[in-house]
Amino acid sequence: MKNILITGATSFIGKHLIRRLINVGEYNITALVRDGSDLDILADNINNVTIHHYNSDYNSIDSLFQKTSFDCVFHLAAFSSYYYEVNEVSTMIDSNIKLGTFILEAMKQHGCKYFINTSTYWQHYKNYNQPICLYAATKKAFEDIIEYYCIDGGIKAISLKLHDVYGYDDHRGKLLNTLIKNGDSEKVFNLTKGEQKLYMVFIDDVIDAYIEALALIKKDHNSNESHAIYGIFGKEKFSLREIIEILEKIMGRKLNINWGKKDYYKFQIMEPRIENKLGNWEAKVSLREGIKIILNKEDHDK
Repeated sequence: MKNILITGATSFIGKHLIRRLINVGEYNITALVRDGSDLDILADNINNVTIHHYNSDYNSIDSLFQKTSFDCVFHLAAFSSYYYEVNEVSTMIDSNIKLGTFILEAMKQHGCKYFINTSTYWQHYKNYNQPICLYAATKKAFEDIIEYYCIDGGIKAISLKLHDVYGYDDHRGKLLNTLIKNGDSEKVFNLTKGEQKLYMVFIDDVIDAYIEALALIKKDHNSNESHAIYGIFGKEKFSLREIIEILEKIMGRKLNINWGKKDYYKFQIMEPRIENKLGNWEAKVSLREGIKIILNKEDHDK
């Protein structure tokens, strides 16, 4: 496989995946972005990828597939949030359903056979197939669309159901990195009671999962299973309180946390469900190791 298309290229996972594929040196990478995307996120790697702009119209996707014969698509683009405003519903549908459907249709029309999708464990409230929010519902609905195109278009697909991803060079403003960045301040953080359990997965391990999925989808080309779904979760499961206690021990100071000042989500997942294991993949980096890597990189960048 030489020609790779990546959606969500300027996301946290997207930029790390591009970096890894460039280092492998075997692929021609096209990054699909929207007008107004912050291309600075790709930093030095932007000169090693082809940028193609998506304008919410199918023709902008079809023209791309006419120009390039893609071997595989990594689909990472998403509107990912528990909360949303009514005026954001259209954006969420466009990002989480319409864009992916356009890509699958173009794959069908132009003979691209391999599709690696990004899903979320938020699709399973209390171990059931019940999404906890509209974002998760759109991701669940899109999996059905993938099933259709696998049957009608001869596409082979893998969906990676991600758990909580963390790591270095994270521009998302997630809690763990925010606590690390404010570790020397007196800032107060209002959090839930912190009893929810989480499988934290370090970014390098997550990228390993995408690379393994690429190898697996090629290897199992003749498999009868056209759409396989795998969970990407760490070996360790901690409550939020335990995660912050580990962080405090490594940093050597207490953080100003007001536990119980924030409400849980309406459909808070307290015990996350795990999916089937992905091939030979397993999480290698422990939470303690991952935090130390982030801290070392933060100190290096100061």
